[in-house]
Amino acid sequence: MEINEVFKEVGKRELAYRIYRAALKSGEIVKSDTCSSCGVHTIIDGHHEDYDKPLEVVWLCKRGHGILHRERYISRPLNIENDEADNLAALSEYQQKW
Repeated sequence: MEINEVFKEVGKRELAYRIYRAALKSGEIVKSDTCSSCGVHTIIDGHHEDYDKPLEVVWLCKRGHGILHRERYISRPLNIENDEADNLAALSEYQQKW
């Protein structure tokens, strides 16, 4: 990815986040208290699949949100259902790339 593309993507992400936060504050969208991935009731993040659609978010727990983002950088994705040894091996593989 070229540097200009990176800056455009960061700008889109920031704009989407600001619109999302304003919509939460105004009540236009309502934050879920349940992770759409694992079903746990906890603190939930809104994840954007497409920054061009800032009000369309997937509600994920912190763990699920982190897993989703790490999947982009490792060949063997982390998974909530994996046992701890599998996730540690995948995380080690991710860390070696950086």
